[in-house]
Amino acid sequence: RPDGVTAMTSRVFPVPPMSFTDRDYFQAQVATDAGFFVGGAYIGRISRHPIFNVSQRRRGGREGFDGVVGTSLSVEYFTRFYQSIAENNGAAIALGRTDGEVLARYPLLDKPLTRFAPDGAVMRGLAAGHERWTDMAAPPQDGVERIYAFRKVRPYPLVVVYGIPKALITQRWLTDLAAFAGFAALAAASLAAATLFAAARAQADKRMAEVLRT
Repeated sequence: RPDGVTAMTSRVFPVPPMSFTDRDYFQAQVATDAGFFVGGAYIGRISRHPIFNVSQRRRGGREGFDGVVGTSLSVEYFTRFYQSIAENNGAAIALGRTDGEVLARYPLLDKPLTRFAPDGAVMRGLAAGHERWTDMAAPPQDGVERIYAFRKVRPYPLVVVYGIPKALITQRWLTDLAAFAGFAALAAASLAAATLFAAARAQADKRMAEVLRT
């Protein structure tokens, strides 16, 4: 509703008389139409779980503002999904807003990461106007050096971060290199054996020719 009190929710019935005027996804739509607004992460007032909300402005009434329509997204849903991708390769995955606020991350940290570092690779890339980019860094949260890929989620004010440990990539590269080296060595040995065989056969043919001439 325009006063911020819940008019309807799919979570509980009857609807509890709760005010959400203090929530960013509501405040952003009051003075002007903020379009598809993505709010920050916090503990849901009704769900009691970590969530973030997206909202759109409702038009109507004398002031042209008739409240907002909001949808709550579970942070746990994203962390579980990221875990299914990252748990076997040591990757770090995060979803954040383009203003630097982190909405979801895997793996979880002892001290939750709430914002991307102002001078870090994410914010530098966004400031440069990149839509997608890569970088290598060792964030202070865990100190693991990773090769990162970043991508803005158009048309929303979101960015996705995916980083794989450099050590893992190096290990896989060395493993592949060792396999290729083994094949190369086998091929070289086969070529050497064939060369020796051909040389021996040529010598035998030469001796046979000399015998026939005599």
